[in-house]
Amino acid sequence: MAWGEVLYITIYVLQQLGMMLGVGSITVLLCAHLVALHRGERDSPQMSYVHAAHTALSAAFFLIILSGLAAVVYHYLGGALGTLLQPTFLFKWVLIFVLLLAHLVQGRMQTWNIVVYGFAGGTWYALFLVHSVAPVASWETLGILYGLWIAFFGLVWTGFLLLLRGGLHLHFSLPAMPSLPPLPIMHKKPVAVAVMSPVVQAVVPPKIVLPPPPPPPPPPKPTPLFLPVPQPIITKKIPMAPVPVFDDYGDLPALRIMPQRPEDIVRHDRPAVVKFAGR
Repeated sequence: MAWGEVLYITIYVLQQLGMMLGVGSITVLLCAHLVALHRGERDSPQMSYVHAAHTALSAAFFLIILSGLAAVVYHYLGGALGTLLQPTFLFKWVLIFVLLLAHLVQGRMQTWNIVVYGFAGGTWYALFLVHSVAPVASWETLGILYGLWIAFFGLVWTGFLLLLRGGLHLHFSLPAMPSLPPLPIMHKKPVAVAVMSPVVQAVVPPKIVLPPPPPPPPPPKPTPLFLPVPQPIITKKIPMAPVPVFDDYGDLPALRIMPQRPEDIVRHDRPAVVKFAGR
């Protein structure tokens, strides 16, 4: 998003915020005057909520004028001089100047002025319509529409003042309701009521509380068992007979070894019994 678009959106938001704040504040002031007039109180612009509404109205003027000047600079730098010279755009500045002058006059008043407040309210609503609709019209058309709107709003404002002050009385006649025929009187028949005999409560004997049973005797301790110690078995050792030692191992068979060389074949043919050298 370019910086030009961001600036355009910011100007638009400030204009909308200032417009809503101004229309809401003047509506609160008009309603406060009508309520005080209906109650018969002597209202004053120095009341707390009236003072807060005037402060909000001043903030609305600040936002509208600031965003309007920024819009003029934006269109001038963008080369849109035709937009700045349109009758609708210039007529909005005329209405803003008239409202600012009326706001300064209201701030110096010590009491309410019906004409000033009615004119300021109608002009604020006219500025809101021109800002929202932005009609493409000439100066003559805008002036005629503004005059008709102020006349219409003045009539509505005067009607509310007369109605709440008591100068205008509205009578509403309602048709008489036809009288209803009298309702027949219904005589109640006697109803037999059964007489209940008194209930005698039975005397409950007191409960006999038995003492708790004695605790059972402790179980007898088991007597230990004494087993006889077995006597050791004494065995007599019998001496073993000596093992005879044989010095003569007898004749051993000769080992047969596979001859590895031809010379070993003669040596291989030997007797089958080998004699020890000691024999």
